[in-house]
Amino acid sequence: MFGSGSVSYEVQSRREGRWRIEGAYTDQESAMSAARSQLAASGVEDAKVVKFRTIAGLSREAVILH
Repeated sequence: MFGSGSVSYEVQSRREGRWRIEGAYTDQESAMSAARSQLAASGVEDAKVVKFRTIAGLSREAVILH
């Protein structure tokens, strides 16, 4: 009825108090790995993975790692 929709993941890092998009991924494991690598990088204060899910023209966003 609604179709399968799509899922994507975005990795963001915070440096000097500002969030920056570091990359977009199609699978959760790659996004989580990239976020963990960002946390180890010099100057990174925080990192998060945001999951985007789109079904039937509706979009939902959830932070899955922060």
